[in-house]
Amino acid sequence: MSIFDSFYNSDESTGSIRSRLPINLALTAVFTLLQIQQSIAFGRLSAIQQYDDVVYHINGLARLEILRQGGMLALLDSFWNQIMWAPWGVLAATLGFTFFGPDPWSIYVINGLLVLAMLSIIDWLTPGATLRVKVMCWIVALCLPMMGHAITDFRPDFAAAFATAAAILAVLRINASPRARKAAVIAGALAGIALLAKPTIFAATIVYIGIGGMAMTLREIYLCRKNPDSKWRDLFINIVITASTTALVASIHYYRFGHIYFNYFWENTFGDRAKHWDRQLTGFENIEYFLTGPGGILVFGRQLLPLLILAAAGTLSILLSRQSALKNYIIQLWIVSIGCLLIPATNATKNPYFALVFSVLLLIIAMMGLRHMLTSSPNTITKPRRAAQLLLATTIIIWSIAAFDFPRTTPGAITPTSRIGFKPAASDAMTLAIAQALIDARPIADEALKASGKRGQIHTYLTTSGYANKDTLAYLILREGHGRWNFSHGSFLANPEDHIQHIAKAHLIVAVEPGVADEQGRPLIHRYPGDQEVAQTLQIIRADPGLQGVASIPSPAGPATIIFVRTQIQQQIHDDTPKD
Repeated sequence: MSIFDSFYNSDESTGSIRSRLPINLALTAVFTLLQIQQSIAFGRLSAIQQYDDVVYHINGLARLEILRQGGMLALLDSFWNQIMWAPWGVLAATLGFTFFGPDPWSIYVINGLLVLAMLSIIDWLTPGATLRVKVMCWIVALCLPMMGHAITDFRPDFAAAFATAAAILAVLRINASPRARKAAVIAGALAGIALLAKPTIFAATIVYIGIGGMAMTLREIYLCRKNPDSKWRDLFINIVITASTTALVASIHYYRFGHIYFNYFWENTFGDRAKHWDRQLTGFENIEYFLTGPGGILVFGRQLLPLLILAAAGTLSILLSRQSALKNYIIQLWIVSIGCLLIPATNATKNPYFALVFSVLLLIIAMMGLRHMLTSSPNTITKPRRAAQLLLATTIIIWSIAAFDFPRTTPGAITPTSRIGFKPAASDAMTLAIAQALIDARPIADEALKASGKRGQIHTYLTTSGYANKDTLAYLILREGHGRWNFSHGSFLANPEDHIQHIAKAHLIVAVEPGVADEQGRPLIHRYPGDQEVAQTLQIIRADPGLQGVASIPSPAGPATIIFVRTQIQQQIHDDTPKD
């Protein structure tokens, strides 16, 4: 018999879990609406959409426009011919705009599905617990900043992390038995969904699920030697079923766009752009980054310590019990979760979202531990120990509620949104003015292109990126009904001379003066060497006789963003304008 049979066969029926679905839905709805309301008042939705949210606003509006103009076949064709950097984000944005209208908040409602999924996973992994205990588990989970960010940050990292963690949980249920075929199919389907949620991190997703697969395989190899009922053949078949199901779910999309995802991964991990994501951390700082640094603040906030205490105490309670299946399961979860922390920690490339899988697994371990401490039979533990466990659990729940806060900007972010009590009104006004100036200058560029007798798209070039970036401007222009424009930017170019060929091919240019800053004096541009280079780039633009300055929009700090339009089409401008 598999070590999991005794644990999972005693699990609650599917019908019992379904009976609590209305409770999960109600909690999800209240939590989602509360987060969106606070975001509109004080958070990301109180300002113009920024990275990475704005990318999916653009995709959602563009796909909706395709649906309206060409119908369902045209929309399906766009999924095949136009790359989706994150299918989950594009589909969620399209659904949100379709069902709730074009207002920015509408797509964030769809993120409630992620919260519902996490509550359901916790429900499934706490078998035998009373409704009171399950509600306690749900409260601890919902009080984590991670859950708030899952609503108010419209990016696929959370969907990918939740799906990856769910795939790992399913993989660990696979064993050398024909009865594990269903678990193998579910694990493969979840792995495929994880790969589709955010394809640009496909390598990390494969590694994380692979760690779970290695833990499961080593466990079954050991058991096959001890248990004559276990067969190597069944283990091999189950692994093949898992891999085949994964390929079936994800292969079509990766066949079409996989080479683009691989090039993106290589360029940002090992190529020239890798240095832009290198945080230059040493030793334990790499782990600290995801525990108490930017990554930890994003996920845990002030609740890392109580969550670790709960996970450790709950694990100890399980290890002291007689439930061998549960013991094995919790040990494997710890091994996999630590691996999912060490992988991003040892990589020089850092992002606060890279260790989300570890965070989800740690939450799951803590919830399983909480369930065990509060549902252990009084006959199996002493009264003092039971009282101590109940006191600890109650203290941590109270701590979680007291530490609850609404999402704030990730530390180090250039975008002054999501800061409670601070709305970047002047910066937003500047960005809206830049977008309107581009709209007003577009007819001049169109006329110049027509007069030249050349064909091609009007191309807009930003010398840098920041608060008024190419995607935010593209979104504002698209939202006003002026279609999807062709933008590119040079924020990764270190030398002013590197901009020359891009400037020569551009019809509209957005350039900045040195010192462009927001209301609080923070730079509104990033990844630029300094004011000297900014000034030199501006000189190059002004020296071009075919360009004319048509608008100057001051930043809150004074220095302006200047809009240039090409009134004379030079020979080097041709049909293959850069596309981003």
